[in-house]
Amino acid sequence: LQMVKLSRILALWEDFITVSSAEYVIRVAKMIFYIFSATHFVACVWYWLGCVAHNDKDSGWVSQAGLEAESFEMLYSTSVHWAFAHLLLGEIDVAPTQAWERAYSVLIHCVGLIVFSSFVSSLTELMASAAAQAADRSKRNSEVRDYMESHLVSVKLSSCIENFRKHANRHADSQKLPRHLIDGLQNLPVSLAVSLSRQVYMHRMKSHAFFAKCCEVWHDHLGSLVHRSIVEECITPGTEVFVLGQHAEVVYIIAKGHASYTNDPRTSYTKNVSVDEGAWVSEPALWLGNWKRRGDLMSASALELFCLNIERFRGFIVEKHNAGLYACRFAELVAKEVNHSRIPFAAMSDVELDLEARAVFAESALSE
Repeated sequence: LQMVKLSRILALWEDFITVSSAEYVIRVAKMIFYIFSATHFVACVWYWLGCVAHNDKDSGWVSQAGLEAESFEMLYSTSVHWAFAHLLLGEIDVAPTQAWERAYSVLIHCVGLIVFSSFVSSLTELMASAAAQAADRSKRNSEVRDYMESHLVSVKLSSCIENFRKHANRHADSQKLPRHLIDGLQNLPVSLAVSLSRQVYMHRMKSHAFFAKCCEVWHDHLGSLVHRSIVEECITPGTEVFVLGQHAEVVYIIAKGHASYTNDPRTSYTKNVSVDEGAWVSEPALWLGNWKRRGDLMSASALELFCLNIERFRGFIVEKHNAGLYACRFAELVAKEVNHSRIPFAAMSDVELDLEARAVFAESALSE
C-alpha cells in the first residue's frame, strides 16, 4: 500500500515539475522505483519459499546454501540479491532445489526478460529524447547568434533578446496547448465541436449581459456563434498581448491568469491596471467601428485567453434577423453612452467595462 502511495506521489511530482532536466530525473527515478518494487515483491516470495521448505525439513534453497542459522536480515538480503539477478538476467550462487522453487525461478526469468528489455528500452528512449531536445535547443541558439552577428546587432539589444528567450523557454514546458493545436480535437463532428465550444466558452460569455440575454432567447444560435467566433490562445508570462495603436481584430476574455494593462502615457486616465481572470479587454470594439488599442497589455502570469473575433461575430449576428436587430440596438446604446461620456473617445480604456450599464442596455435593447 505504501508503494502505491509513493508511486502516486512520483506521478504528481512529474506533472508538477516542468523543467526538462528535472522531468528527466523524475522519470528515471520512477523507473528505478518500479524496478526496486518488483524486486522486493519477488524477493519476498522467494524468501517465503525458502522458509516453507526449511520448516518442512526439506532441502530448500536456504538449506542448500547453508543459511539455516543466519538472521532475517541475511536471508532477506540474499533473497533481494537473487531477485535482482533473475529480473536483470544475472547470476547468483543460490539455486533452487525443489520443484516449486525451480518453477518460480523459470517464471521470474521470463518476467525478467520483459522487465529488463522494457527498462533498457525506456531509458534509451528517454536519453534519445533528451539528446534530441538539447541538439534542437543548441541549433536554435546558434541560429540566433549567427543572425545577431551577421546584422551587427548591438550587445545591449542582443542581451535583452536572449534574456527574453531564456524567460520564455523556462515557461514553455508548462504552457497549455490551445484547442486548435490539440490533434485529438480537430476531427470532431460539427455537432460535437459546437457542444464542446458551448460548454468551454459559454460560462465566460454569459458574464456579459448581452450574451447572457442571447443565451436565454437564442440559446442554439449562441452555441454556433461561440464555435465560429472564438479561438483560444495561451501566452507565457511577460509576453506582450497587444500594444498601443494596434487595430482591434479580437476582443480578449481572460479565462485564466493575470495581465498588466498600461494606458497611453499621453492621457491622464487609468494607468498600470491589473487585469484579472474573467475580464473583457477591448469590449467596445464589438459595438464601435475602428477601435484601436488604447494601451499595452502584457501577461503577468501564464494566460489563457478566449479571443472573440469581431468580424466573425458581426458576420454571424447579422445572419440571424432578430438577434441582429438586438445587437444593433445594443450597439446604439453603447455609442450614445460614449458620446455623452466626459472621457474623450481617444482616451477611453480597453479594460474599463461597466457591466451594470451593459446589463441595463441589454434589458432596454430587448424590450424595444
